[in-house]
Amino acid sequence: MSIKNIIVAGTPQLRQPAKIVPLTWFGTLEAQQLIEELFATMQARQGVGLAAPQINVPLRVLVYGFEMNARYPDQAPVPRTLMVNPKIIHASEEKVYLYEGCLSLPEIRGLVPRHEWIEVEAQDKQGKIFQNRYQGFEARIIQHEIDHLEGKLYPERMDNMRTLGVTAALREAGLIR
Repeated sequence: MSIKNIIVAGTPQLRQPAKIVPLTWFGTLEAQQLIEELFATMQARQGVGLAAPQINVPLRVLVYGFEMNARYPDQAPVPRTLMVNPKIIHASEEKVYLYEGCLSLPEIRGLVPRHEWIEVEAQDKQGKIFQNRYQGFEARIIQHEIDHLEGKLYPERMDNMRTLGVTAALREAGLIR
């Protein structure tokens, strides 16, 4: 399992919608390798989530989860999870604001509104379809990673671009920990 480079904002591939994963992909060596690379890369880069397009693989695959994360020290652990072909099927009207970062936009963060809870339909490692409801920080991570599958970056979700800043400066100002 190898750690992959993460492509950054400005790379055209990051802005392209990812392709639906076909049933023939599940259970293959290619599938297992991609899943392992996503988890290994996410962990090595101290991320809380990672989508396949971020490592230049244009497939609708994402991973997330952590025990403890230095980038988000106030957040409770989130179980390691894989989603293939995820889609949000319901979402709360209520939105919650939090400063978000992204491995593809290093060293900056912005105040992003996200749905408080979402219901997602996706496939697991074997291709089995599942549905679940997620809330709080886990719901935020999933929404962020699904945006990557659509070719979107979090600044497009921001209400106020004036909240966009360098992580160190936001920390010094007491806006993030």
